[in-house]
Amino acid sequence: MNLEDFLSGDDSFIKSLSRQKNELSLAKNWLEETGGEIVEGLHTDEVGYVTSLRELPLYEDIKDDLELYVDLVGRKYLRGSISDEHKVNTYVLKHFMTVKHSLEHFLSDPDYASGNGKVSFGSALGLSSVLRSYDCTLNDGDGGLKDNKGDCVKIYRAIVKGNLTEDELLSSIGLADEWSAYQETRGVTKDYCRLAKKTLTHFLSDPDYASGNSKKVSSGFALGLGSVLSSYDCTLNDGDGGLKSEKGDCRKIFQAIRRDNLTEKELLSSIGLADEWSAYQRSDIDNPYKGFSERYL
Repeated sequence: MNLEDFLSGDDSFIKSLSRQKNELSLAKNWLEETGGEIVEGLHTDEVGYVTSLRELPLYEDIKDDLELYVDLVGRKYLRGSISDEHKVNTYVLKHFMTVKHSLEHFLSDPDYASGNGKVSFGSALGLSSVLRSYDCTLNDGDGGLKDNKGDCVKIYRAIVKGNLTEDELLSSIGLADEWSAYQETRGVTKDYCRLAKKTLTHFLSDPDYASGNSKKVSSGFALGLGSVLSSYDCTLNDGDGGLKSEKGDCRKIFQAIRRDNLTEKELLSSIGLADEWSAYQRSDIDNPYKGFSERYL
């Protein structure tokens, strides 16, 4: 090995040590600000931060400039003459642990619009809505929306203030393709799914049949899904359940179906009860459906 190669290798070694030092300094600054909390109940340490940092697409672009970001990440407020690029990268370095975890959690079982706002029923939610309101810990860890109290509300505010864009955030943490794919999908809001599954599970455990008072269904035959959604109340008859016209637990879901926001088939498929409901539909009061109670109770 000649002297030039030796010095080159030595320089590379020194650069590597400097990079590792800056990575740890970044991690310590992040830890001081967050206490190591990714989301409520989930924490990590310097090693966890550095490991995740090296996996970011952004890392390759900034790995030789980490010393600059050690100072920026350590600041509570980003003031002064900071370039737009450095500002964007700093916000990502401050928040990527929470944002990446929260969005991956959301995308693993995504929610959809209820139709109450600007987005039509069943459409994919916008990134701003998820950043602002999605909380991984709600509903026993399944996640849910809590208006303006989401895990990523800080980065949401930074986007609103123009400090970075949604595209810059997604590309920096490597979720641009996954988010784009979700935007092309439709589904049933998780609140509706939870309520429908709970109600229909209760109903099918001891199902009722038509009384014959309606012209649509003969006495003793299985009730239609619309009737159960609109009128079945789990709390009636000391918790055994019963029918109360148009005042059922799932009447809002029934109304959504009536408005053609979703179909009965989509609802049953989304809650995994299509086969059970089909079996109930084939039963009658003389040969009642028992499969659900035997399988699940």
